[in-house]
Amino acid sequence: MSFQSRSSAFVRRAFILLGGIIACVVVLMTWTLFSLAEETNRAAIRDQLARLNFAVEAELHSARQELAIIASGQSGRYSADDSQFSSKPLDHRLQGAWHYFRFNSVYALDAASRVLSGAEFGVPATQIAFDHVHPFVGNLIADARQSRRLATQQGQEPGASPGYEERLSRAGLIHDGFGLGLAVVVPFNPLLSNQVGAEVLVGVRALPARTLAEIGVRYGLGQVDFVGVSGSVPSYALPIANARGDNIGYLTWDYSRPGSQL
Repeated sequence: MSFQSRSSAFVRRAFILLGGIIACVVVLMTWTLFSLAEETNRAAIRDQLARLNFAVEAELHSARQELAIIASGQSGRYSADDSQFSSKPLDHRLQGAWHYFRFNSVYALDAASRVLSGAEFGVPATQIAFDHVHPFVGNLIADARQSRRLATQQGQEPGASPGYEERLSRAGLIHDGFGLGLAVVVPFNPLLSNQVGAEVLVGVRALPARTLAEIGVRYGLGQVDFVGVSGSVPSYALPIANARGDNIGYLTWDYSRPGSQL
């Protein structure tokens, strides 16, 4: 083989080797970029899911605070001294539920879960309406009563309102077959007279599509929607359980995948 032939063969092998190296580099870079994009997407989804979960907890926490204020009578209608020591009727104390907050229904219950006072969409509450709600809030009521009994048995002083009510309150999401909502139960402070022997206050607030959309905007999640257990669940969703631990559906959102821009 002549020198020229050997040189040509060497050049061909060098080009083949160089092509192989370039191909390996391209594959490695593509795999690295793909892995980086997927990890970026997973991190973004985790962040969005955490924000959605935080949004739910924030709604429940806010509702607990608000119903505790209503139960204590410190909703702005009367001063703290009035709510602590006056003999104003319980109906007046509960007016804050529909005048100042967004509860659709409030029920003041005695130890037998009889409705003593309250309102449903601004009109007086009825036992029949509460009996429909009771299956969805029964566990919360039992937990709130138990927390109050334990506090008494342990010798804990009731303390000032509305801190007492909020500390012993219970809250959770509910679905009554028509729509998503949240329910809160707070015990009445035994230091405050309510004339009729009310033991706990139950508040129910609907979470319609408009409210979920507002939550989505507030937490940068786009459109937040509720999907029932019988609906089609997208790849990413937050499971929602009621106070009994039963799955009642999912919250979905317009999740973003920033890795696709890499």
